[in-house]
Amino acid sequence: STLPKGSRWATSSPTADLTGSWCIENSDGFKKEYDRFLEALGQPAIVRAVAVQIIGLTKEETKQENNGRTLTITGINPLGVWKRTLVSSGSDNENSQYDPIFVPIVTADSEEVEAEAWWEEDGTVHKSWLRGGQKYGGGDFESTRYLQSEDVLVCKSVFHPNDKGREKAVVTWRFRRDGTDKTTPSVPSDSIGEEAVNEIQEGTEIAPVKPVESTSTKSTSGLTNDVKIASAPTEIISEVSKDTRITPVSSTKETTSTLPKGSRWATSSPTADLTGSWCIENSDGFKKEYDRFLEALGQPAIVRAVAV
Repeated sequence: STLPKGSRWATSSPTADLTGSWCIENSDGFKKEYDRFLEALGQPAIVRAVAVQIIGLTKEETKQENNGRTLTITGINPLGVWKRTLVSSGSDNENSQYDPIFVPIVTADSEEVEAEAWWEEDGTVHKSWLRGGQKYGGGDFESTRYLQSEDVLVCKSVFHPNDKGREKAVVTWRFRRDGTDKTTPSVPSDSIGEEAVNEIQEGTEIAPVKPVESTSTKSTSGLTNDVKIASAPTEIISEVSKDTRITPVSSTKETTSTLPKGSRWATSSPTADLTGSWCIENSDGFKKEYDRFLEALGQPAIVRAVAV
């Protein structure tokens, strides 16, 4: 008789407590769903491939207090820690009238947004919204949390883009209470690059090159230059097919007078050969530079952190 009235409660049911330490259930099905979620957010294939590999290391710590009026969530993953407190508003066991409570929160992408929360389904399902974000093209995040069983916490996340022409991004996270499943997710270090390349290859269409007789390019000086494009490869193939003998360069002295003129050459210098297999020099300075590069491309902090 003392339970709140209506469909939106400020407090939880006496039987609902989301408090706990949780480890993500990192199934193959979840990885595919998470990849589609990131794709709907506009993330490129190479970033998605890296993110999917490390998502299994995600943990959450939740603390429910004051009869469910506050829910503090701490997300922990290789990128860092994101802690936020959601404050519920709605009817309670004393009053069915209420004013919505909006709390400022800084997201994992370092964005300031406005959070609103409440309980549904007779206080067993926690609902929250983060509104006003500009990342991912702008939009709002909706989260729905509930206990599927005593040891399984479910969180459904939906990104609602401001552009109504875009599809929603949806993913359902399943967490198992820490200590009930000791399986440790593995992160194969040698598969990230290969999977990223495969993703790109599968999603890329290469259009056939159409023959072009000539085109005009306008230089910075305002002069128009006619440039032959399609004829050069055909002429080269024809010449080679006629048993043309190609004489190797014997010395630098002999080639000095035959070097191309101008600042733009079609051929390399006899002393320049870029052929080889190369490993990147992954210095701290390069990481900072690469992070600035991704930021200039419009990538959010969480994506940059994964990529770096």
